Amino acid sequence: MTKRKNRPSTPDEVRAKMKARAELDSDLTRLGSQPDVEIELEPNGTIRRTQRMDFASLLLRRAAISVAAFNAYRDTQELHATASGANMGGGSMDRVDSSTQGAPGQNITQAMVDARTRLDYLLGQIGTRNARLICALIDGEQGGNGPGGCGQWHITVERVTGEKNEDTHAALVRGACEGLAEAFRVRGYGRAA
Repeated sequence: MTKRKNRPSTPDEVRAKMKARAELDSDLTRLGSQPDVEIELEPNGTIRRTQRMDFASLLLRRAAISVAAFNAYRDTQELHATASGANMGGGSMDRVDSSTQGAPGQNITQAMVDARTRLDYLLGQIGTRNARLICALIDGEQGGNGPGGCGQWHITVERVTGEKNEDTHAALVRGACEGLAEAFRVRGYGRAA
């Protein structure tokens, strides 16, 4: 006689398994009701991982922005991080001893100068309001759950543009990101080119 491995054999095991399944269903219901949470499940139905999406991923998932605009926003985030030195890591730095952007000895690298030059060009091509909006959204995201984060991005859009109608916020972000995509395309920068 063979014993089945995955079936509980005692009433206590049955109750424990039912309780675990009820807790999982509760978690799935709670997380699934949040539009900015992405849930990845194991084949057996348990949660493998969850991830809170930023506003750009959420807008892409809702088809509110194009893939080119999404890529342009991501490339702009990367340029912003490089220009500020946030993604330089602990490796060796190729110093620029003298430049108009930084004084000698301030750990300004050529990559940072180049990224700032590209960023300034791109933001200059999309208009002041759109540039302010993109920078505010990037700055908010770098702060974690700040105003650029998924749940708070509407606050940032309202603060920067003055637009109180939340239904138009995605369109304003789309306009700014599409402008970035066009600037990337014209200049031949990044994935959006």
